[in-house]
Amino acid sequence: MARYIPAPVPPGEMQRFLLEELNKIAQAMETPDPALALDTLYAPPNKFRDGTIVKADGTTWNPGSGEGAYCFYNSVWNFLGGGGGGSTVLVEDEGVPLTTAATTLDFVGDGVVASGAGTTKTITIPTVTPGGSDTEVQFNDAGAFGASADFTWDQTNNILTFGSVATPTTITTTSGSAGSDGASLALQTGTGNDAGAGGNLSVTAGFGGATGDGGGASLAGGVGGATSGSGGYVLLSGGTAQGGDSDGGPGSATGGAGFGSGNGGPLALTGGRGGATGEGAAASLTGGLGGTTSGNGGAATLAGGAPANGAGGDVNITGAGGVGTNKGGGNVTIRPGAATGNGNPGNIRLDGGRGATLGTTTKGGFVTLPTCAGTPTGTPVNVPTGSVPMIFDTTGVKLWIYTGGTWKGVVVA
Repeated sequence: MARYIPAPVPPGEMQRFLLEELNKIAQAMETPDPALALDTLYAPPNKFRDGTIVKADGTTWNPGSGEGAYCFYNSVWNFLGGGGGGSTVLVEDEGVPLTTAATTLDFVGDGVVASGAGTTKTITIPTVTPGGSDTEVQFNDAGAFGASADFTWDQTNNILTFGSVATPTTITTTSGSAGSDGASLALQTGTGNDAGAGGNLSVTAGFGGATGDGGGASLAGGVGGATSGSGGYVLLSGGTAQGGDSDGGPGSATGGAGFGSGNGGPLALTGGRGGATGEGAAASLTGGLGGTTSGNGGAATLAGGAPANGAGGDVNITGAGGVGTNKGGGNVTIRPGAATGNGNPGNIRLDGGRGATLGTTTKGGFVTLPTCAGTPTGTPVNVPTGSVPMIFDTTGVKLWIYTGGTWKGVVVA
């Protein structure tokens, strides 16, 4: 309200004077002032009520937010503003004002700095710089962004690269705790949609340089425990069909193709080596099982390589030679499939290579027998049950068969 200043009392006109002064007081109370001046208080006022406004020095008397103006309501002194470093600003969370009034903004974080002595305050947030160079994958390196030239992502071609010649890369899952299994590792491509095929999975070792060898690709089951536990298995299997009359996916293992005058790479199926006193494991090539209600079993075929222009490749089935003094070699067994019920067992077919009768002038496709120069006298060993040894005597021109504990021969005319 406006300020009231009383006038001098005129002699003999008290009634008029009182009326005029009261009118001045009423007008002063109804006239707003353009400014309000508050004295600085160093202690709370002796009397106050809701709506009382004061100015505190902030040191001797600090109602809560330092020097500034306060209004008393809701049983507390509420800060209205002042010059002690605070400000009256609207605080919002992504455009939505906070539900309670803010008197202090506290900026925290590594490298965050609030500065400014005037009404303008500057909040400096440090720039986050990625580690390493372009395409290098980011990871937590002791609390900072880390990167490595040995770990990159090519976004254009969708290629993830890791490892180097100097530091080969190992992908390792979590080891099991006492008595528990280690964590598994699964590599699976995407599932096809509707008529779309599933994604392929390819594991390819690196190409050799101009004169260098290509890198090897190794799939090995895990090593068994130090005191017990078998080694882990390796399973290579074509995909299983799930609907209709669809075929299962083929499984193929192929030696690498040669180039120029170079030979093709060999393909070996080898059973595991036995322990100190254990036998080596068999290597098995087995055709697929027939259907559960009908359908023949699949054939298992060993075939020499077909030439583009030249002789076909051999098929060699060889038992391993013995090692050590007086140790026998391994047998080679060709056994037809067993029959069930009244069915006949399968035959052993030695085909001349044409699937038909050979001509009288043929120079190949023969079945060959081992030979000796003279009558055989040794007692055969390691003969499978149901079989007899056979040999041809090139001196006596006789075919010999060991049966009934003796050699019996017939002259070949």
